[in-house]
Amino acid sequence: MTLLASISTKLRIGYAEQTLLVVLGQAAVHTEEHSTAPPEIHSPLEELSSLTALSPLDGCYWGKVKELAPFMSEYGLIFYRVLVEIKWLLKLSQIHEIIEVPSFSEDAKSFLQGLIDGFSVNDALEIKNIEKVTNHDVKAVEYFLKQKCQSNAEVAKVLEFFHFACTSENINNLAHALMLKEAMDSVMFPVMDDIIQALCNMAKDNVAVPMLSRTHGQIYFKIRQVELDKIVDVVFELLDQAPDPAIKKSSVMPRAINMHSMLLRSH
Repeated sequence: MTLLASISTKLRIGYAEQTLLVVLGQAAVHTEEHSTAPPEIHSPLEELSSLTALSPLDGCYWGKVKELAPFMSEYGLIFYRVLVEIKWLLKLSQIHEIIEVPSFSEDAKSFLQGLIDGFSVNDALEIKNIEKVTNHDVKAVEYFLKQKCQSNAEVAKVLEFFHFACTSENINNLAHALMLKEAMDSVMFPVMDDIIQALCNMAKDNVAVPMLSRTHGQIYFKIRQVELDKIVDVVFELLDQAPDPAIKKSSVMPRAINMHSMLLRSH
């Protein structure tokens, strides 16, 4: 019997405590020889893989989450910063009391909207290059917009008002909110149907199947797959808390409720 098994038996400890003992044991024999850093990665962007990614989301799980990249990546953050700065300038042009920013013509509005609609990865890289000089991420966005708008005579007259009366936090908190909202609306909510359908099917198909579990380190058999319907309830609650009322009226809710009713009838 190993030392760990002996201690486990005498102290009646569970898996969590056993894991802690293993970690402590490994730490006790750790030496500098075992902690040599891997070779330096000279170009992380080019050599990024499941082995070099800082997060599993960028590595082995990339195929599952890549649809979130346009919204939740740094590229997405930069894009929404650009959007917020442009929308702020457009708003200022609509306030008559701010005479320094006159109302824009339709051509000028179209030009500014084009910067949003045509934003690309190359634009984001250009902003990152500006950031190397400014050492400030939001200021780099402002400088990028000033450069892009030099070619439009109307907008060029009010370049200093892109960031007028704003702090970086004003831009960032709106950008982060838009990242989350658009990711939820465009990617996450649309797949709720599939998630609820799968959970309901699993719960119905395995309603009588015991599922081995543990409580306080002891074997516990009472949990069954039917507990999955509680997860469905949680999904309902999340949908009900969605800030956009349109989400609650979408096809997700009525279809999910029908599936849940079917599940309850099968009990």
